[in-house]
Amino acid sequence: MFTLKKTVAQLIVASSLLASADAFAKYTEVRRLGTNEAICLGGVKSASEFQAWTAANASAVTTILSTTNLKGHEDKILAAIAKGEFVEKQYNPGTTFKWMAANKKGVPTAQRDRIWAGKEAFAGYEMFVTADGSKYQIVVPKVCCNFSLASVEALPAPAPKPVVAAPAPAPAAAAPKAKKAGIVPFIGLMVGTESLKRYEALWDMDMQDSSGFVGVKVGAKIPVGNGWRLVPALGIINRTGLNEGSVYPETTANIDFGVEKQITKYFFAGAGVGAWNVDESDFREASAFVNVGGAITKRFDWFVEGRHINADDSGTAYSGGLRINF
Repeated sequence: MFTLKKTVAQLIVASSLLASADAFAKYTEVRRLGTNEAICLGGVKSASEFQAWTAANASAVTTILSTTNLKGHEDKILAAIAKGEFVEKQYNPGTTFKWMAANKKGVPTAQRDRIWAGKEAFAGYEMFVTADGSKYQIVVPKVCCNFSLASVEALPAPAPKPVVAAPAPAPAAAAPKAKKAGIVPFIGLMVGTESLKRYEALWDMDMQDSSGFVGVKVGAKIPVGNGWRLVPALGIINRTGLNEGSVYPETTANIDFGVEKQITKYFFAGAGVGAWNVDESDFREASAFVNVGGAITKRFDWFVEGRHINADDSGTAYSGGLRINF
């Protein structure tokens, strides 16, 4: 049993050695550095000397890099060296390189798949450069400046930026609805004169008589379209200056039914018919009128009115005043 276990262990070790040997088989051994294949003959002894040599021999460095997978990033590498973005390290025998530069017949050339096979570690400057989504490990031996690429590590793709939802557009403000013209109640205050044939007891006959009056009317403006409106109203007037002995009533009511047309914003004209002294059957008369007026403010209208009262075809009344709109 012990012998079987020992044999299995030996097979595992042998397999590992064979795998390692196969892995390194593709690499060409480099046993010496600083030979006549050195990029910088005599090497560099300090970081500042390395920076100065690189600045003075930028074309040689660019020539090497332009034949490798770092083509297009030469300026980035030269800038990193100028800024001192590198460290000094030791590289043991067995260290592999994807490529290592060498001076071949005076031409700096990158040679693929090299392995350091010298007896001792060598000192070099190491830097990392990120480009094209990968991190490149660059090594420069101090003894020869043979730029080398030790490893390439693919970097994880950057996390996608969170998508910020655009704010929902504010709902368009609804266009203000046109205010629908409605019925407008009003109270009218008026003063005027009236001329009628009235029965005079003193003379025992009808005589043409004039009197003043003040009055109030209550009505409404009812729109019917295209600037037209119906204007029904109920009014009361109180007469002043009636002749002594006159049997004509001082206070009577009247009913009007008018039509008005809004001609401009501040002017209207109208006409209508009515019943004068409607509450006094003995003195009731038909009437017809015309009027004009206009807006003083939204709340107030002025108006003047002329009226024919069918009192033996001789009755007239003229008045003017204010309408207060509600």
